[in-house]
Parts: sequence; C-alpha cells; structure tokens
Amino acid sequence: MNKGSIHRALAVVLIAIGFAPVWVRTASAQQQLQYTKEQIEQIKKQNEKAANMNVLIEQANAAMTAKNWQGAVGPMQQLIAIDPANWSLYSVLGDAQLNLGQYDQAAIPMRGPAMPAPSVLSHTSPQQQSNFVKHS
Repeated sequence: MNKGSIHRALAVVLIAIGFAPVWVRTASAQQQLQYTKEQIEQIKKQNEKAANMNVLIEQANAAMTAKNWQGAVGPMQQLIAIDPANWSLYSVLGDAQLNLGQYDQAAIPMRGPAMPAPSVLSHTSPQQQSNFVKHS
C-alpha cells in the first residue's frame, strides 16, 4: 500500500465520521477560509488572550499542585479579571482561599458569576434553578 492510497483510505474514514481533513477539501472550500483584516486582528487578540491565560493557568496549577495556596491566589485573580464569566476560575480561587483559612474571602469567589454555566443548570430541576436565581 503506497502513501497515496493510505491518505485516500484515511480520508474516506474521516469523511464517514463527519470530518473532512484539510488535504481533502476542495479549492473553493479553502478559498472560503479567507479572513478580513478585522477578523485577523480579532483572531490575533483572541490568541494573545489565550496565551496570557495559559501562562496564568500554568502558574496557578503549579502552585495548587505544590499546595502553595497563596501562590495560586494572584494568578487566579488575574484570570478572573480576564474572564469574569468563567465560574470555574472562581471555584479554584475559593479553594485556594479555603486552604489558606480565609473563609470569609473564600465565600465570595465560590459564588462566582451571577449564573452558573448552562451545563450546571441542565442537571437541576426547574425548582432548584429558580432557587438558585433567587439566592444569587
């Protein structure tokens, strides 16, 4: 079996499960992937934000793994400033503060944003959801 036939076989399998590899797409599909200058700038900003967040996540993760709770607080606060709607960041900050014995401070991040992620609400009854909204 040569390289070309392996690629074709792999392409058939990928297409069958709903994926079209880049090397299988037509020229017209590749032409549709062109972006405007504004879109490119937006993508660059998103990539920069993600890179900054990744550095902070690595710092917080290393601190939490080493049980350096104080060392995790700063990066987590910075992450929350970047992405205030991400409830999981509040949870990790609250965990670090609980481990530091800062119970009053930990209660605030544990509440997180006004509403939890939709996946959390999907596992609760309508009554539980309305109770959450009342108490938030």
